[in-house]
Amino acid sequence: MAAKAREGYWCGGRPPYGYRRKPIYDPERKDIDGNPLRIGVRLEVEPKEAEIVRKIYEMYVHAGFGFRRIARILNNRGIRKRDRFGNPGGTFAPTVVRSILKNPIYKGLLIWNRTEEILTRDGRELKRVLPPEEWVVCEMPELAIVSEELWEAAQKRLEENKKLSKGVGKGTNKGVGRPRMTSFLRGLVECAECGAKFVVRGSRGGSHYRYFVCGKRIQRGEAVCSNKTSIRVDRLEQVVLEMLKEKVYEPEAFRYLVYRTAKEVERRLKRRLGDLGKLMREKRAIEAKIERLVDAIESGVG
Repeated sequence: MAAKAREGYWCGGRPPYGYRRKPIYDPERKDIDGNPLRIGVRLEVEPKEAEIVRKIYEMYVHAGFGFRRIARILNNRGIRKRDRFGNPGGTFAPTVVRSILKNPIYKGLLIWNRTEEILTRDGRELKRVLPPEEWVVCEMPELAIVSEELWEAAQKRLEENKKLSKGVGKGTNKGVGRPRMTSFLRGLVECAECGAKFVVRGSRGGSHYRYFVCGKRIQRGEAVCSNKTSIRVDRLEQVVLEMLKEKVYEPEAFRYLVYRTAKEVERRLKRRLGDLGKLMREKRAIEAKIERLVDAIESGVG
């Protein structure tokens, strides 16, 4: 695969937005069925999608729009992309816009082996960025959709925004804490229209209230979800607490809750004590081995 990547072949799965796969066949060799032998896949520019990519870069660099605003504009205009399964009709998310702005393929630089998939102990699949010396880089000017200058201008703004978010440099928010928009109902309230989770947002106009709103509408625009419902966090929390008080805070239910909590605390404590006992036994065994080795060395054996 590294050799193929050095020759400009596409070694990934689905191509990035703005490109399509083009199989390359050997003009002389045949496969076992007598058809031309496929020797690899190259990328070629998809003109309609490439035009959208250029608009994304222009909106970000020249108009100064952010990821979320660009995603909303594209979705509200009815522009769609392939979803994660490769089917048409997917909507743009801010993360998709960000990945397009960061991908060097749009300036004609094909890079393979930038990341590797790793499996965590809890069964999750994550991607780890590999060091640059392990990358396979191939210049492909025919794949450039935006100019080198426009791509570099986008990277410059990305880096500036990154510094601002970290509180580094002039005119930043360093040392200024931002209140976290949260609630004990976070992750439990869902949109009745699209099924997405409601998120907590502060109100505009100087009000100190916080509201639950549809996260997908906030991120992707009203073309994706038209649910304009907003619920004050404090009022919804009050309603839920009243219901809990009515349904759960009965004396019998409360006694059962205390009992179950105590049993769970006892179970966890026993498990921790058991782990501690195991560690102490292993420690004593290691110390005994060390003592025997020291005795053997002192007596001149082995």
